[in-house]
Amino acid sequence: SVCVHCSLGCNTIPGERYGKLRRTRNRYNGAVNDYFLCDRGRYGYGFVNSPARIRNAVIEGNPDSMSNVVSRAAQAIGPAKGMIGLGSPRASLESNFALREFVGKENFHAGISDNEWTLTGLALAIARGPARMVSLREAQSCDAVLVLGEDIENTAPVLSLNIRQSARNKPMERARELKIPSWDANAVKEVIQDRKGPLFIAAPYITALNDFAARSFTAAPAEIARLGFAVANMLDTSAPSVEGLAPETRKLAQEIAAALKSAARPLIISGINQGDKHVLQAAAQAAAALKTAAGKGEIALVFPECNSAGLAMLSPAPLSEAMGKLKAGRADTLIIIENDLYARQTRDRVDEMLSAARCVILIDHVKTATAAKSGYVLPAATYAESSGTYVNNEFRAQRFFQVKAPGEESLDSWRWLLVMGREAGIPVPGEWNGIDDVIAAISAGVPSLAGIREAAPPADFREAGMKVPRQPYGYSGRTAMHADRMIVEPPPPPDPDSPLNFSMEGWPNQPPPSLVPRFWAPGWNSIQSVNKFQQEIGGPLRGGHPGKRLIEPGTGVFDYFRDLPEPFTRKKGELFLLPRYHVFGSEELSSMSPRIAELVPDSAMELSPEDAGMLGIAEGNQIETARRAYRARLNPEVPSGTALVSVLKGETGGLPCPAAIKKRGAG
Repeated sequence: SVCVHCSLGCNTIPGERYGKLRRTRNRYNGAVNDYFLCDRGRYGYGFVNSPARIRNAVIEGNPDSMSNVVSRAAQAIGPAKGMIGLGSPRASLESNFALREFVGKENFHAGISDNEWTLTGLALAIARGPARMVSLREAQSCDAVLVLGEDIENTAPVLSLNIRQSARNKPMERARELKIPSWDANAVKEVIQDRKGPLFIAAPYITALNDFAARSFTAAPAEIARLGFAVANMLDTSAPSVEGLAPETRKLAQEIAAALKSAARPLIISGINQGDKHVLQAAAQAAAALKTAAGKGEIALVFPECNSAGLAMLSPAPLSEAMGKLKAGRADTLIIIENDLYARQTRDRVDEMLSAARCVILIDHVKTATAAKSGYVLPAATYAESSGTYVNNEFRAQRFFQVKAPGEESLDSWRWLLVMGREAGIPVPGEWNGIDDVIAAISAGVPSLAGIREAAPPADFREAGMKVPRQPYGYSGRTAMHADRMIVEPPPPPDPDSPLNFSMEGWPNQPPPSLVPRFWAPGWNSIQSVNKFQQEIGGPLRGGHPGKRLIEPGTGVFDYFRDLPEPFTRKKGELFLLPRYHVFGSEELSSMSPRIAELVPDSAMELSPEDAGMLGIAEGNQIETARRAYRARLNPEVPSGTALVSVLKGETGGLPCPAAIKKRGAG
């Protein structure tokens, strides 16, 4: 499977027992997460078993039979003036595409904020630019890194781990000169001492990764972007210069440019989680200038969710246009898949949107505020109960496969659309019978996604006429698991969407790399046998890396951005709100896992003591914004004129923005 808790696309092996997901282990992929999986990915699966799961179909808040809800929803669709589909960055490529076909390409909209929509589109254009998107594993090999405006420690934990490793590459040169092997940890540590490689971090706040940085720059996004644009100009003077740069910032830009230019494999990292287009443009500009000046340089971009990149490649229209169609009466039916709109926009705007629709149909697997306001709710299967494709941050398409059978009334989101379409007499996509038909339609309808067919073998793939067994030889007790209810062993669940089998029986030898369900070999203890599946230790799996890269850098000339941001200035009585991410709590689905939920911090707004004094705010006061109330926390490292707002359970709607701060009262 593929982890759903960030955009890196780490490969996983989820384990099911007695109908529940019991654990998640790392699945080796030499191009992505290698041997590692972060704790959020390892323990965030609990939402699959959560009491908050949507298990039954619902009409107007009341559970009803699946057939009746589908029939009533189809009847509601019939007289619709127009349908609008809202896709989701946490839904599979197949489900998003099916929704696009169901409502029509012109009525398919991104179920994300307009700012995030703009930034994901910009990131897609950058990926096609001159600088190559580096893979997660390749980031370890870079010897000079600039992190521009992205908190990878909390939004992309395994990338942060790899950057910590890359920070040792330059100091390791001395160890290699002394002929000390890299595996001799004590000797290497003695030689390296406290030396730090050229890792530069420019971000609105300090994280644990800053301990490994040679230089850190903490500022508002506008100043971070100006630093990035200055680096680009110092690498290539044809890039526009930055006026009014502070002397210390200019000196830092010169130092960064020199380090990147002299490195053997420089890397620039950015992302869209801070919500500032200038930061993203500055990262692209610096990468392009580096490519022009030195003929080298790569870039890594971080997205908010597991399929943000895939959703962007389907070219959805912005959410605001959907709102405009509803208000103008050009559409009155809203179909939403796997999305909580209240995490994307302020409550007032979502309430207005849902109220403007005559009929709201939601297909999702967890109870959310959007589910409570929807007229028809259909229970979707989670990633562990379905098969599909995600596109990660390097635009690598990766297939995930069903781990366990879904509940009696749960279906893949795209299958629900098939069922409703047939009931409502909508021909598209009525001819699909399985996931391979959906993938073929995607490949034909979206040429840039044609490569997803190569991400994994088709469902009819067989070795010597046999499927690949999911279960190991030692799956003991399988015949007695349900003996308290029935002594007859039931047949394994059907799985028409993959060449995998819910059984111990099947092809006994190693399958293609994208189909390896577990690492096991005689005489080896579980994951320790991974070397039996590799071409060489630490190398690709036999048969190559799973997945298929969809985008490679273009060969055209990069047009430098010339609309540079003005210096950041604060306004009286206002603070510029910036999102503060947490590895435990900022991602929506993992926050529903009991093991993660107990580590989620309280909602807090961090501001500098200077700003707090000017506004009359003390530690522990409650501060009220348009979105919610926060507990004040004074932090001298917060840039003046800004405030850091905790992002919990994926709620990023409305940030960043300037906002008047009101003190609500003592804590």
